[in-house]
Amino acid sequence: MVSGLRDSPRIDCICHRLHTVFTDAYKETQLQVPGVKNYEDAAAALCKYVKQAAGIQEALPVSIKHGGNTRPWTSIYRRAHSIHESYAKLSEKLTERARLPLLAAVDKDLNEQILDVTKVFNFVFENLQYSTHPTINLVIPSYYKLSTMAAHDESDSLEIATLKKNIHSLLDEKLYSSIKQFHWIATNFDPGFKSFSFLPDATPADRKFKRNLLKDLPEWLRTLAQTTCGTTHPSSPVAESTAFSEEATEEPLQKKRKTFFSSMRNYSQPVMRIRDETLTLQQEYDKYLNGEVASDYDEENPLAYWVTVQHRVFSLPN
Repeated sequence: MVSGLRDSPRIDCICHRLHTVFTDAYKETQLQVPGVKNYEDAAAALCKYVKQAAGIQEALPVSIKHGGNTRPWTSIYRRAHSIHESYAKLSEKLTERARLPLLAAVDKDLNEQILDVTKVFNFVFENLQYSTHPTINLVIPSYYKLSTMAAHDESDSLEIATLKKNIHSLLDEKLYSSIKQFHWIATNFDPGFKSFSFLPDATPADRKFKRNLLKDLPEWLRTLAQTTCGTTHPSSPVAESTAFSEEATEEPLQKKRKTFFSSMRNYSQPVMRIRDETLTLQQEYDKYLNGEVASDYDEENPLAYWVTVQHRVFSLPN
């Protein structure tokens, strides 16, 4: 089996890569900035006492969660969220027991900031890990979603600025380095991402990168088609579906379900529905980019879009 896969391209697991990014960034930040290590120790001490003391957890609106190393982005997020939601009640209960210093030792502002950072990580992981559909089209949007979160902000404290800097550096080193051509193609073939409107465009270098990407994609597609399909069209036409008409229509794409990545998507309005067996791969691709290959679109599963349109375009879905 190993020898059979020797010549196949290696695809890194994005969840493992992101685990390394957050774990290493958080550990490095604790070494660089004492405030983060102090927060971690104080939060752990608070959680330990609350869990061991009788009658506190039951009185809280959200029970206090432990941190941990198995899924640190989730455990740290849940702990920060539980402290945030239960802060007032914790203050009351700990005051009754002369244990308020345990809560006072947890930097409240830093807890809020860590909550904001880990929330994005947690949502990205959940959208990737618990999806029942292929997620290769979400690798690049995930990178840019996290990069945006980790961007420098003048209002950030020293602790959060350092954590974000470490995250940003490791995203480039551990995740971006694993992105391959087929990740870009998969993202391009998600109707909501095909225009790459989520890419940064603040600098001339940003805009040049996007222009070059859009120029390169058709050639990557042709190369992929030659190596995987062998022919321009299937040997026998796909039967016409009774659910669609060959006539022009002005129906908009249906956005059936909003997901975590909805804010990054951009929907082109279709001009017409096409069915032309004489179109070349490039012509089909151009019509897809221009919004002329219309269909209902489920954000959860872009593959369903291509199943739906395969009776109108022949090369792209194959």
